[in-house]
Amino acid sequence: MLLLNVLKILIFVCVMFIFLFILLVAMNADAAPKCFENSDCPKDYCPLPSTPWCSVGRCIKPRCSVGRCTCVLKKRKNSYD
Repeated sequence: MLLLNVLKILIFVCVMFIFLFILLVAMNADAAPKCFENSDCPKDYCPLPSTPWCSVGRCIKPRCSVGRCTCVLKKRKNSYD
């Protein structure tokens, strides 16, 4: 009887570890590539006609905050400009 209770507790603890691990992985789903300038963003990150753009926060020398790659639409050139 004691062995059965210990086994149930052990299974419960293992299930909780697995659940917490999956939860932590899911919380990092918004992990966009980090960048300091536009050339750091992968070229195939955005669908066409968008282009990757590095959105960096404030830069206080000597430390700059790390930016995230985002997609922006290209401005189309037309004959009226």
